[in-house]
Amino acid sequence: MGKVMSIRQFFYIILRFSIIMALSIVIAQPLNRENYDNHYNKALFKIHTTDLNFLSDQLRTRLSYYLIMNDIVALQQVLDSNFGVFGFVITDCPAGKQDCPDQKILYSSNPDLNWRKFPTPADLVKEPYVVLQGAIPLPTERQKPGVRRNTATNQGEIIGRLYILSNMPHSFGEDYSQWIKEPFKDAGPWKYYLKTMQVCLLGGFLIWLVLELSLGIRRLQLWTAKQREYELINNADNYLKLLEEKNYQLEEQNRYTSAQFEIYLNRIKELEQKVKDDYQYKKFAEDVIKEIEEGKQEQSAKLHEELNKSKQEMEILRAKIAEFEGASDKDKKETYNALEYAVKTKFSNAFEQKMFECIYKSPKYLKGEWLLINSFNVAAGKNYSQFTDCIVVSKECLIVIEAKNYLGTIDSDGDIENDKWFCRNEMGKKQIDSLWGDNPFHQVNEYCMSLMHIVKKRSPWDISVYGVIVFQEGSDLSKIGSQIGKFYRITAIDRLVAMLENIEAEARRSHKFGKRPSPLQIENLIRGRTIGNASGNPM
Repeated sequence: MGKVMSIRQFFYIILRFSIIMALSIVIAQPLNRENYDNHYNKALFKIHTTDLNFLSDQLRTRLSYYLIMNDIVALQQVLDSNFGVFGFVITDCPAGKQDCPDQKILYSSNPDLNWRKFPTPADLVKEPYVVLQGAIPLPTERQKPGVRRNTATNQGEIIGRLYILSNMPHSFGEDYSQWIKEPFKDAGPWKYYLKTMQVCLLGGFLIWLVLELSLGIRRLQLWTAKQREYELINNADNYLKLLEEKNYQLEEQNRYTSAQFEIYLNRIKELEQKVKDDYQYKKFAEDVIKEIEEGKQEQSAKLHEELNKSKQEMEILRAKIAEFEGASDKDKKETYNALEYAVKTKFSNAFEQKMFECIYKSPKYLKGEWLLINSFNVAAGKNYSQFTDCIVVSKECLIVIEAKNYLGTIDSDGDIENDKWFCRNEMGKKQIDSLWGDNPFHQVNEYCMSLMHIVKKRSPWDISVYGVIVFQEGSDLSKIGSQIGKFYRITAIDRLVAMLENIEAEARRSHKFGKRPSPLQIENLIRGRTIGNASGNPM
């Protein structure tokens, strides 16, 4: 988003994630309760319908026989094949009473089967059991259904105990808490618990992801709108400052012009007083005075007209800024568009006008050593146009100037010559526009190459072409530098004139042994006019 996520935003993201995951876990619990009921109360009891007394009687007889015969393989097969709702353990206890503290487990259903908890001797204290006895004859014929064997007359030596342990939980809560401790164990419905929990967590994660994406897009939209508002207000303030400065200059010029007219009039009146007897001179003086007064009135009227126009623009801009800042959320967009329309095009022109005024006020320009050409198409003879912001013409060189109305830290994420340039300020990062190529260097280089083509084609002199990129006063250019190669410079508007003088001095050193043309001859050359003096020869 160009914007760094704050600690507070990160905290809320984690909080939303935790809440949604917690809700997913809570939702999974009643679903797993249904899995528990389906497993134990429906499916399992429909399958395991064997009478426990009959099962224990049969197992006691068979297991006693296998113990006597020491047939361990058959004994283990019986224990494992009957494992299910119940698990089985054989101990070496010879006593017939409940307590048997020193007994040891001899055999059991395989521990790898789905035991909820494999028992220890301490766990057998209160569990039901039947005794295993020796010298019990094997049954020789099949018993009739419903007839129980009379074991009272077949008492033998006690050789151990068969514990029949329930492998079922007492409640869903007990079963669920045991599963939470070992979530990946396959016992009873535990694998269904795990699948249900995974589905709920996955669904919660997807809901959280969609929610965060929606909130992120909304945050980005709000941040972008705020950045545009900031840039618009900043541009409006800068344009207002330029208008105020222009207003001040017009007032100063008006005062200066009025004072000069007054001086001229006083001098002429003094002269008129001295030669009042000379009628012809008096008439001439009156005509001059009249002409000067008319010029003064005309000049004053123009200044007042420009002053009033400047004040009207200032009042309109102030009103639109106040209307935008005081607008409700409902009217914000409409007032924003109105302010943007009032500022956008005028502000760029105002920045270029400020740049022109810097050059107009320079000593070199005032002495006639520099000429300034605005909006010149350097793509002569091509099927497209390349209009420069301005070109400074000196007898030593030509300097193409490209104005970039950006204020902040100017840098590039990669190579300065080949990658995009950005302006960074408190509102974030913004790419610097360029009509040609990926950055302002590409643009000014393209203009310089086109102008050099014109010079090489038409000029009898060796004229160097330089390029300068100008940013707003106060911009930080330390990260991008002040020079690219030999012929390209980067500067802020307050250092522009000094930069132009340095470039001219550098060009002069390379041409110190040659005769140089005048700035006017060079301008005529690039415009395709006749160059030279009256004879047509270079000066």
